[in-house]
Order: sequence, then C-alpha cells, then structure tokens
Amino acid sequence: MGDVERRLGIMPVEELLAERHALVKRVARLRAAYGAWGTWDAQRKIVLASIAQKLRAQALVNGERLTEAAIEDAAHADDAYAAFVQRCTEERAQMAVLEDQIEGLTARLNRGQVIARYLAMEVSLTPR
Repeated sequence: MGDVERRLGIMPVEELLAERHALVKRVARLRAAYGAWGTWDAQRKIVLASIAQKLRAQALVNGERLTEAAIEDAAHADDAYAAFVQRCTEERAQMAVLEDQIEGLTARLNRGQVIARYLAMEVSLTPR
C-alpha cells in the first residue's frame, strides 16, 4: 500500500492516522470538559461554591452578615474565579485549534482516497 501511495504522491494513510490519533489524544481531555455532556459547568459550579464557602466563613469570623446575592456577586468577582474563566477560555481556544487540525487531517485522508479511486477509474477507462 505504501508503494502505491508514494507513486500517487499522497501521504501514507498510516502516517496520517498516527498524526490524527496523536491529536485526538491531545484534545480528549478538552472534549471531556467542554464538549457535549462535558464537565465544564460542574467544574465552574464547584469553583463558585468553594469561593462562596470561604466568603461565608470569613464573614462569620468578622461578625458580618452577607446576603446570598452579595456572596454570589463577590464569588463571581473573585480572582480565583477570574483565573478559572481565563484558563477555560485558553483551553477552549486550544480545543478549537486541535479540532481544526483533526478536521484537516480527516480531509487529507478523504482526499487521498478520492485521488486513488479517480486514478483507478482513469486506468480502467484508458483504451489499451
């Protein structure tokens, strides 16, 4: 198969598949977090709940009374939450780049198959 691929001038399918597999491994954790049925929203809620617990505890120590709305606002404005959102934004951008690379490899795989079929048809239609 490799010899035929070289003669056709297309990258061997094994190399393309290996490259695609490596990209899928890199994007797997990102898909688990941000893809369909991902865990991102659960992680976000955990971060906010943790910050809210700390704010409640600090208010208790200081003898302050905070409304739930004030706690929620403070949790959303907290530096830890902002850092979480920033990290997630960067990871989603990375996921978009990796997904694009995977799509490109898939297109190259499909293109190679189309070229091979076309050449096979061309050979069978050529008068002898």
